[in-house]
Amino acid sequence: MTNALRRFCLYAWLSYRGLFTWLNPWGYISSRLVMPIMIALLFGSLGRYLGTGAIRPAVGAAMLAIGLAMLYGVNLAVANERTFGTLSGWLLAPQSLLGSLVGKAAIHLLDAMVGAVLTLATAALAFSLKIPPHAVAPLLACGACATLSSGGLGLAVAAISVRFRDVFTAPNIADTLLLVGSGAVVAPSALPAHLGAVGAILPLTHAVQAAHAVLDGAPLPFSQLGLELLVGGLWATAGYIFLRWMMVRARQVAAYDLI
Repeated sequence: MTNALRRFCLYAWLSYRGLFTWLNPWGYISSRLVMPIMIALLFGSLGRYLGTGAIRPAVGAAMLAIGLAMLYGVNLAVANERTFGTLSGWLLAPQSLLGSLVGKAAIHLLDAMVGAVLTLATAALAFSLKIPPHAVAPLLACGACATLSSGGLGLAVAAISVRFRDVFTAPNIADTLLLVGSGAVVAPSALPAHLGAVGAILPLTHAVQAAHAVLDGAPLPFSQLGLELLVGGLWATAGYIFLRWMMVRARQVAAYDLI
């Protein structure tokens, strides 16, 4: 058991280190740190100007930091196997596809939570926000559920990226949908009806609603978190089935590079 855990941690670390394109660290800094912090400051300033307060957009931006980190992190960890020419070696390795995917996502889960904390802390300093102590643990629970559900969307997007041999088109579209439709920085009531319907099947939406309920003083809404995990599980299942289908097709033609 200890050796298996050690191998899993080593695999997760090497995957995180080797497949996130660390040769360009500014990409990491801009996507994981600068962008969500700028979103928090922009929409927090708008909230103060409009009189609705800055705490909701700040918390929403922290959730969005989680969503973007998992979306791009899982996508790059899977799709870059093809970009770097290691796809056949990865798929031919004697390992479970599901276990391999979990390993690729593992460190991104922690990274996403760190990015969310930094985003919220920066907004709290900028706007002198005070988060009630009793809300900290429920907000962390909302963030943890958001990481899992966003990882599911990241897996689905990664499967599309592998199939169409482009690393950024699919996650860029998903990124825009999360920003606009999840309700993280724009209230669902202010969105057109069709965007609200799209948000219902996207990760973050239910976690953001749960976080806002906690900020309003309500107990942690487990039903919302359950919906969040359900949405993420459906996206993850779709992505896994698509990847598995491509693997079967590649074996039939004896060429993984033809996926």
